[in-house]
Amino acid sequence: GSQLVFPGRLGTGVEEFYALHRRFFPVLSLKEALAQELDRIVVVDTRLASRLGPFREHLQNPNIELHIYDHHPPTAEAVRGDQEWVEAVGAAATLLVERCREAELEISPEEATLALIAIHEETGSFRYSSTTSRDLSAAAFLQECGANLEVLNHFLRDPLSRQQRELLEEFLTHGEVVTGASGSLYLTSAERKSSIFGLGLLAARVLEVQGTDAVCVVLGLEGKHNSIAARSQSDAFDMAVWMQHWGGGGHRRAAAASKLDEPLTSICDKLRSMARRGEMRRLLAKDVMSHEVFSLDSTSTIDGAAQALREAGHHAACILDSDGAIVGLVSRRDLGKALDHGLGHAPAISVMTHRVVSVTPETPVEEVRRLVVERSAGTIPVIDGERLVGIVSRTDLLREMYQQAEEESQWRTGIGPSELDLSSTPQPYREWLDVVEDLAHDRRLRLYAVGGFVRDALLGRPTDDLDLVVEGDAIALATALSQHLGGKLTTHEKYLTATLRFPCGNKLDIATARREVYCRPAALPEVAQSNLKSDLYRRDFTINSLAIRLSTDLKGSVIDFFGGQADLEGRVIRVLHNHSFFDDPTRILRAVRFEQRLGFTIEPHTQQLIKAALAADVLTLTRPERLLEELRLTLAETDPLKVLARLEQLNVLAGLHPEVRFRGKVKGRIERFIEISAEYPDLVEASDLWRIPLLLLCSDLSEKGGQELGARFGWHGLVWPFEFTATVGRFCRREMRASEIGNILDLLPPVSLLLFACLSPHTNFWHRIKLYLDEICHVTPVVNGNDILQAGVERGPEVSRWKQAAFDAQRDGEFHDRQSGLEWLERSLSANTTPVAASYTG
Repeated sequence: GSQLVFPGRLGTGVEEFYALHRRFFPVLSLKEALAQELDRIVVVDTRLASRLGPFREHLQNPNIELHIYDHHPPTAEAVRGDQEWVEAVGAAATLLVERCREAELEISPEEATLALIAIHEETGSFRYSSTTSRDLSAAAFLQECGANLEVLNHFLRDPLSRQQRELLEEFLTHGEVVTGASGSLYLTSAERKSSIFGLGLLAARVLEVQGTDAVCVVLGLEGKHNSIAARSQSDAFDMAVWMQHWGGGGHRRAAAASKLDEPLTSICDKLRSMARRGEMRRLLAKDVMSHEVFSLDSTSTIDGAAQALREAGHHAACILDSDGAIVGLVSRRDLGKALDHGLGHAPAISVMTHRVVSVTPETPVEEVRRLVVERSAGTIPVIDGERLVGIVSRTDLLREMYQQAEEESQWRTGIGPSELDLSSTPQPYREWLDVVEDLAHDRRLRLYAVGGFVRDALLGRPTDDLDLVVEGDAIALATALSQHLGGKLTTHEKYLTATLRFPCGNKLDIATARREVYCRPAALPEVAQSNLKSDLYRRDFTINSLAIRLSTDLKGSVIDFFGGQADLEGRVIRVLHNHSFFDDPTRILRAVRFEQRLGFTIEPHTQQLIKAALAADVLTLTRPERLLEELRLTLAETDPLKVLARLEQLNVLAGLHPEVRFRGKVKGRIERFIEISAEYPDLVEASDLWRIPLLLLCSDLSEKGGQELGARFGWHGLVWPFEFTATVGRFCRREMRASEIGNILDLLPPVSLLLFACLSPHTNFWHRIKLYLDEICHVTPVVNGNDILQAGVERGPEVSRWKQAAFDAQRDGEFHDRQSGLEWLERSLSANTTPVAASYTG
């Protein structure tokens, strides 16, 4: 029942199509439309008020319903509709076709042809990376509806008008190439007395001819508004971000800004500066390379080299001389041929490639791809000065290409393939999400829930951790949030993070999207503001690199750049890159913790990386307090026995010190700890329980081993909390009164008492400790100091002596209530002797 209105000028092709098909698509003139009493406006293919002409005056009218169909990324100017169909597809027409198909509406051949032209136009005939399978499905459906391909072909040619041809020639003749960190930009401008339609089309034609990474064409109008059209064929240039400087927008590779009052020369100067500065850093070899370089000694034999490659799962290896310099490359294929000829005894250097094609860490990925194609090189070393720092393989390049395509699809509106509904999130997290999303929306910030919160939501597990990432100022957002929710705010300016802690014990972390650079293994990272993908890439495992962009209804799609959802389904723990455990060795402990908690498996390659990191003794490079904190979290797991058994299996405990083992007596002691702490759950504060298995792990160390471990990590927490030998000596007698047991164990704090129970070798120990825990420690004295004074004892040390004697007698069963206690006191004072309590045999 809606009527079609064009709020602006028509392109040449659209104008011709409409002239021929007028009777199929009746259109109201702008004047006729505005004269009517409007009850609904349906906006297609934009959310920018500036694109709607005089209709923008009606957008805030509460009596007019606003429906929006769009596929563009949001910008600061984007309006919100009462109903929205905004999704990351290649063409807005796809959304309309899908709605018609769902409602089983009949689509005429003329309508099908028009929609198919639109889809081809916006997807570059399905060549643009923004194209989705939904666009292809919609196109196939339209062809079934009778879309005419001859008409399609005619209008896709879109011939240029005379004015457009003249302007294109001027753009091509008077431009300049500006080179910067992001690559090459062709910048060109022209002036006209009146506007010329199709500036974006001309920018695309200029890009085809010039072949630079990006193009910006600027059209200046005499005394009127100026316009920019930008096109890119490199991910290093995000043209939508560039155009936002002038209030425009669009896609990553196609964007525009119009009606600019800024002078033409000023616009061009800013574009030059942006290109030279490198607003978006281009992808370099160091971004895609594998840091773990598999190399062989130049003395290796063909047989040994082939076996090493097979075991490591690599296709090629660098051959290094005695100084560590690369002298060649050898592939598994070359080694296989030599083995077929019975040359396994020969040196591997005899079949290696001597003329090695290499790149530096700063070489653009485009150049690396060219080398792979032109030199037919499957593996390219990355050399920094004379040092071999990484390898780029065909697999690395392919992964990046396909990952970029996935990112392009997700990045446009921040969505991915799997839906997640956070509206049923339990309190207090639901309230926090509602408030912080409103604050972020008011500030036009992109806000994401990330990490373990998203992982646990997908697994249907409860969570006690909420991490948020914002593309913007996280500290300012957290400050505003603390004013709404209360809580104690802690900020870390250096790391661009903030934490809100609440009286209930829960906390909320908010961080600015950032990237981290580790200057050396286990060092604290250097932090810089970045985008969501960089922030997720710095995380430990793929299953923790998931995100969801928060919306007003707390529903959205999972953003997954690194295959985290597939690993959740496959129930595996996988690192994001080969240098992960060198950057942060505590991730080794974290891998085991997540594996055992979730019932997952550390996948083989990640296990190999753990093995390599431990062989390099990386745990000794870790700051002691960070390693101790990770051990605290590990030993505080619900079932620390499983975690410790796996740490033992992977030789992680031996990485702390060769004498630290989870076996024999140590294993039995920790198993005893689990049993006792389950029987007496309130004996030790939950926050202190983890110290006991850590101390028990180290309970069998030699004196030298204990000193070495203390010196190695400086852990004050490993200092034994009581004099064990002396306590054992006092506790070893065959017969002991209850009061004697109590007087010894009263001196031990709960942690020491539980340790004593786990360590004691004597068979009677546990019975005596259990008697203490069940009975003796619960006895409350019924005879006090005043009673003793009133009975005639003078003030002084004697009062304390009789007070202790009375308490011992009570514990030994001489009396149980106050009356019998006073009678005991009177008898004992009359006899002027210290009482002898009943004995207890363990």
